[in-house]
Amino acid sequence: MKKTLIIFTLSTLFAACSPVDDSPFGNITGMVIDFDTQEALSGVMITVSPGGYNTFTGIGGFFQFNDLDGTIKQYQLQAQKEGYQTNRNHFTISPGETKNINMVLKKDVVPQQQ
Repeated sequence: MKKTLIIFTLSTLFAACSPVDDSPFGNITGMVIDFDTQEALSGVMITVSPGGYNTFTGIGGFFQFNDLDGTIKQYQLQAQKEGYQTNRNHFTISPGETKNINMVLKKDVVPQQQ
């Protein structure tokens, strides 16, 4: 009981001393996976608009954008890779917020030739 009280007290003090993020910017993290296999996709081009920021997913399908203007309330995130249908996601972000947005890509349907 005494150990629990000490741990609780230290946790509360630590949380109270954590710095407050008053940054005017927001961040986005996320992952892109294949719809059919549920596996992570690397080499997917991710674009954020407005701003036109681009990055590519790495091994594990992860991407990240830092320092997006939190005063712009509406953004669009677009994921595209050759052989897949483009996926778009609209989102809002607030100053100081880090948002996690995962995206799923479906393979392009190629008509069969006769």
